[in-house]
Amino acid sequence: MSSSLSIGSPASAFFVALVLFACGEARGASKPLPASELLKYQSCKADEDCMWITNGCCDCGNGGIEVAIARSQEAAFRAQFQCTHVPCTTMGRTPVCGTGSVHCEAARCVFHAQKK
Repeated sequence: MSSSLSIGSPASAFFVALVLFACGEARGASKPLPASELLKYQSCKADEDCMWITNGCCDCGNGGIEVAIARSQEAAFRAQFQCTHVPCTTMGRTPVCGTGSVHCEAARCVFHAQKK
């Protein structure tokens, strides 16, 4: 008796869903948060309240986005991502990620990347 998954079968759909969930893709846990969700991590009163961070699992040269968040929100922000076993490309970038400045502008942390 041979066991195989045929394309379109309920078993193959379950297998694909399981693989996607295990990789963190089922809920977008490795991809950058959209701007609307990012806002709750960016509240500030002064520049010192802010820090640079990568939005997503991969660095800015490989799919992540450079952003600024409130230092007090770092742990909560990082908890939004499931980065274990997330494959990232290894492209270099000039300037390197995090090259720029963070500021508190209109009560929101903002990252200004250095111009190339």
